[in-house]
Amino acid sequence: MGQRNETGNTTISHRLTGHEGVIFSINFNKTASLIATVSDDRSIRLWKVTGSLQQINCKVEPLNVMFGHAARVWDVKLLTYSVVSVGEDATCCIWDYKGQMKKKFKGHKGILTLMMIVILKLGQMFVIMVVMVMVMMVMVMTMIWC
Repeated sequence: MGQRNETGNTTISHRLTGHEGVIFSINFNKTASLIATVSDDRSIRLWKVTGSLQQINCKVEPLNVMFGHAARVWDVKLLTYSVVSVGEDATCCIWDYKGQMKKKFKGHKGILTLMMIVILKLGQMFVIMVVMVMVMMVMVMTMIWC
């Protein structure tokens, strides 16, 4: 839990700036001390963490900015040797930590959109599953819940 001020509100200890739109997903790899963020500005940003995020004197600095999606980026996962992202353009991109795209998989077109990544580790192999959601259904459910 973060530090609280005199009114009981949690104070911001670190602010990551650089995205030009809404951030849709954040992934933290504690072992590598990296944070990945994705946004509707079509970028994936990697951040290097020095120290513990629970300490105020910890440093979070930009490491890489990656562009390769033609639309909003929905989700990101940090693996041992690569970064996986999915976007509204129905693509799944595999990146190295230097910011180079290694592979791009194209998905469905039409009313389906990529929403999130599920990664399973089976021994030394990672299985990447991309969850597809019907946009019209999500919009109807959102209108009902609002």
